[in-house]
Amino acid sequence: MDGVKNMRYGIRKYNEATCLVSACLGVPEKMRKDIREISRLECKPEYRGRGNATALLESICKEADAKKMILMLTVEPFDDSPMTKEQLADWYGTTFNFNPIQLEPLILARMFNPFPESGLTENIGQIITEGCK
Repeated sequence: MDGVKNMRYGIRKYNEATCLVSACLGVPEKMRKDIREISRLECKPEYRGRGNATALLESICKEADAKKMILMLTVEPFDDSPMTKEQLADWYGTTFNFNPIQLEPLILARMFNPFPESGLTENIGQIITEGCK
């Protein structure tokens, strides 16, 4: 293995925010080495609004860029979530460049930035997604 495609699986944590990074079993097996799924992103209610979940996802996105990995997630707010499905989708899209690839259930994907050192992160996933239509 060349060391590029080795984004680790497991629970990630930043202060009081946690999530699970795992293999994406919803894609063909031959594609799984290039994709990671993010699930169970949560933050204790008393710690929400402090940037913990944002910092956690920023670190995961930076790692995905460095490893040239695609990230996917299903947008499903928890019962106690202060955000609706639409608000969450907008947050993932505007903050982290996730784009919808399926509407029901709502699945978003984020293409890695092929040039992370350039600082050109805005709209890369959208450009690629739009080009596939």
